[in-house]
Amino acid sequence: MFTEPYGRPERQVASRMGNRVRMFFSCMAWILSFLMFAFFAGGPARAETPDASLTVRIENVSARGGMMRLGIYTKDAYDRNSTDAVVSLDVAATAPVQEVEFAPVPPGTYAVQVYQDINGNGHMDYNWAGLPTEPYGFSRDAHPLVAKPDFALAKVTLNAGRNILTIHLQNVEKKRAPQP
Repeated sequence: MFTEPYGRPERQVASRMGNRVRMFFSCMAWILSFLMFAFFAGGPARAETPDASLTVRIENVSARGGMMRLGIYTKDAYDRNSTDAVVSLDVAATAPVQEVEFAPVPPGTYAVQVYQDINGNGHMDYNWAGLPTEPYGFSRDAHPLVAKPDFALAKVTLNAGRNILTIHLQNVEKKRAPQP
């Protein structure tokens, strides 16, 4: 009986080709499983919370110009007098009414503060008694007594979609009738 020690040459070529094909498919299966794991590893798909937008209508803007400085604050940042606003904007003041658009803002409960930086020095100015000398306002038109109003008085809830808020600036100089 005739036996070939290494098999027939055609079989060796076919065997090598089969190994290469098997190796190719096993690599492809590994890559595909890795990509599927990477794609689905984040867990089940979560619904994205739509953002809110906020249009702030500011009334009683002084004709003296300057910058309107606005901030949207969480309770924690508001109570700490922090400068860490969720969103802040500085825009040129336009008398007597101005609208400012904040977008995007995560839905939630916030307080909005605004002041008109008439002299452009970047902060609210006070007189010798500690009272503000520049126009200012808070959401819900909350009025301060000795200090800024409590968060509960100024809080507003922003829902997903468009929200509108009107703030009347306080401490605006009043036009006086000429003295005879």
